[in-house]
Amino acid sequence: MSGTKLPRVLFFGSGDFAVPSLRALAQSPYPLIGVVSQPPKPAGRGLKLLPTPVHQAAEEAGLTVWTPVRCRAPEFLEQVEALKPDLIALAAYGQILPERLLRIAPMGNWNVHASLLPRWRGASPIQYALLHGDTVSGVTIMEMVRELDAGDIYLQAELSIMPEDNYDALEAKLGQLGAETLIRALSLWEQGALTRQPQDASQATFAPLIQKEELWVRWEETAVQNWNRVRAFSPRWGAATQWQGKRIKLFQCQPEPENQGKDPGKVLEASAAGIVVSCGQGALRLLELQMEGKSRMRAQDFLNGVRIQPGDYFTSRQ
Repeated sequence: MSGTKLPRVLFFGSGDFAVPSLRALAQSPYPLIGVVSQPPKPAGRGLKLLPTPVHQAAEEAGLTVWTPVRCRAPEFLEQVEALKPDLIALAAYGQILPERLLRIAPMGNWNVHASLLPRWRGASPIQYALLHGDTVSGVTIMEMVRELDAGDIYLQAELSIMPEDNYDALEAKLGQLGAETLIRALSLWEQGALTRQPQDASQATFAPLIQKEELWVRWEETAVQNWNRVRAFSPRWGAATQWQGKRIKLFQCQPEPENQGKDPGKVLEASAAGIVVSCGQGALRLLELQMEGKSRMRAQDFLNGVRIQPGDYFTSRQ
């Protein structure tokens, strides 16, 4: 508040969404006393231990990084207590903070969440917004409480979801918006103008961890629903389908709601312009695909090596 010393912030984060918030704090006047991230994990063919995106960004900024396997471990909690942060800020960390940790910082514990709460509480708000065809999303700065994503709201900011947005594009936009909103919330606190409002629990929707079966395209659904599924998992994972028992990942497509194909999974066209597959309503034009064991490629190049023809069928899962 006005005339009060700037709060010392301890930041918790791991994923790409959290990197802009970390960098914004590091470049702000608010003292960033350290960063907590998930431990490095094996990745790639060599299973080399790879630090999280936040860990890498923190080291580049010359910040101290802690990577506890469990943030509820007594020795880690003692370290945080010794640091005496005024505020804990968190974004896409990947662990639930225990009650003892939530009691340490006198200013509280702020979470930068990638949705307009109470819509899409949980671990996968960006995927669920795309899966459900939302046209508006945003970020929420909220107080962390024991119940997942149910705390009071300090500040929100919204943005439009564009038709061309996929997971990575929307995550990048929301990550930047989250960073700006976090710094704005700190500025409002400094001015004594930051307020908090309880969530309307009756309006809550939930976005739990994505399970593998969610990746599979469901040809009996509408073309628009399947388009949204591809957007939700592209390009990081790729939505999945099968052709003659072989798994194919889908990364880019476009819906053709007016197409009258009514035999879900049937190939209606296979040309340089894309592979058109009938859905429960309308059809989906596949533009970028990847056969298992091969590289991602445009439909024209894909068809040079895979002899998909009209009348063939894609299936939803094994």
